[in-house]
Amino acid sequence: MEQTLIKEKEETAVPAEGGVTKVCFVCTGNTCRSPMAAALLNHLGKGRYKATSAGLYANEGEPISEDAVLALRKRGIDPTPGNEYDRHTAKNLSGRVFEENDVVVGISQNHAMAMMRAFPFQLGKITTFDRDVPDPFMKGPAEYEKCLATLEELIRRRFLTEEK
Repeated sequence: MEQTLIKEKEETAVPAEGGVTKVCFVCTGNTCRSPMAAALLNHLGKGRYKATSAGLYANEGEPISEDAVLALRKRGIDPTPGNEYDRHTAKNLSGRVFEENDVVVGISQNHAMAMMRAFPFQLGKITTFDRDVPDPFMKGPAEYEKCLATLEELIRRRFLTEEK
């Protein structure tokens, strides 16, 4: 019986109806890397993706880091309808995130491994980048800009390869 339950709960990462792939980026506190990644994919994806974010240990309701907002704006990514990252508040990863998304991306291998341990029935949806994205938390604007550049490189390679 248990094997049957496992098979029924496993899901694959397939695009949602209408061709829009729903992606959730997951980092630690959900105030820096993952909301920047979501804002970036929403901006670059041109409607093919709907990205959100969550944290493994988020302080629920905490706003996006001011330095993250500054880095995004400096890169030319302004808040727009459907990409209102400036109104982002931190939330914790939950089972609902997996229900609502096609792909859940760990910002680092450690984030992906933690998700796999906590949500073993969702292995088909969990992925990560080919290298970790260093945490810019409390390191100043230059580190946020560097983090955003790394995220852009990895997001382009992972999701937007046809645009190279």
